[in-house]
Amino acid sequence: MATTGKRVFVSFSSEDTRYRDLLIGQARHQGTRFVFVDLSDNQESGEGDEDAAAGDNSEETRRIRIRDCDGVLALISANTPHARGQLSELRCVFEEALPVLLIFVSEARPRSLPALLQNRRIVAWSWESISNFLKKL
Repeated sequence: MATTGKRVFVSFSSEDTRYRDLLIGQARHQGTRFVFVDLSDNQESGEGDEDAAAGDNSEETRRIRIRDCDGVLALISANTPHARGQLSELRCVFEEALPVLLIFVSEARPRSLPALLQNRRIVAWSWESISNFLKKL
């Protein structure tokens, strides 16, 4: 059964894959109809088409994958300040002016945020916040 919902890009540090998995599991449990996309293996994290060649993480591919989404959930943790891939994804997100929800994934927050994230609203993880964001897409 194919998912017919909107596409949501999930940005996260490679060390935070478990949080991405929790997010997708929680969304499925709640019955959302979104296709979650990320660049961890260049494939959809939900049901849907697999449209990128594995292993191609070029800036252009990253931008195209992000631009093709309706919104972005960014999982922010103590790993984020050193996650070059995630910071590059977020740069693309902000340049493309996509709707984005920045979410602290745990109590272990970064001591200092990268300049890219300073003065931006970051919320605590709650299904209510995530659900409200998704409903607006």
